[in-house]
Amino acid sequence: MNAGDLEHILLFKGPVYNFDEAGASITTYEDRFMLRAKMVENSQENQSSDSGTRSIQKYTFQTRFKPVAYDYHVILYGKPHEIENIEVIGRRKGLNITVKEIK
Repeated sequence: MNAGDLEHILLFKGPVYNFDEAGASITTYEDRFMLRAKMVENSQENQSSDSGTRSIQKYTFQTRFKPVAYDYHVILYGKPHEIENIEVIGRRKGLNITVKEIK
């Protein structure tokens, strides 16, 4: 993975858990860190339901190693995405991160 190949910027947002006056749990997301990444795969998945068929965009990125959790959200192209898969490359050398658009 060469530095020149890392052309996408991914903003990771982590969850913050709070409670409102009634005691109900509220989850918000705040900025944690940014990583530069290389897009490895861009795919589209179709889901069928009673209301019709919709397509969900999925992206797989390769980036340098940084501890990442599944409950983080990734901001990509100005839209929030949830992490679907995290695969470690080598011995803490890099990550393959698959994200899908939140609808």
